[in-house]
Amino acid sequence: MPLNYAKWDALELSDDSDVEVHPNVDKKSFIKWKQRDIHEKRAQAKADMEGLQKELELNANLDGQLSKGTS
Repeated sequence: MPLNYAKWDALELSDDSDVEVHPNVDKKSFIKWKQRDIHEKRAQAKADMEGLQKELELNANLDGQLSKGTS
């Protein structure tokens, strides 16, 4: 059975050159700022997840201790 690749003929790709910014803003600086913003948000999300994981471990430990104390 042959594969039909016709759906890929109209595929449109974009890159950072399609970014439209205000005329008073340097495009390269804007792209660098956006990239830095994305990296900072990812780092913050990772730190938040690690903090929540530690909190879950602590809560599980405390729950175990409370269960031992009440039984």
